[in-house]
Amino acid sequence: MAKGGNYLLNVGPDAEGHIPGQARDILLEIGAWYGKTREAFGDAEPASALTLNRDVLLTRRANTVYVHLAAGWR
Repeated sequence: MAKGGNYLLNVGPDAEGHIPGQARDILLEIGAWYGKTREAFGDAEPASALTLNRDVLLTRRANTVYVHLAAGWR
């Protein structure tokens, strides 16, 4: 998202129309994380061009810049 991408969740229902248990658990975990970080992503725009450090990703909304760090994402 910080570089203009999207977060795609490739989860679909099984033959009976149910989300498999393991996928459901992952979706619930991602939902809980997003609920805590929504401010940094919702209605924010990519701003990583503000730094030359490739290990730092940025998003921006109005006058607020959000820094995104993740261990071992490469």
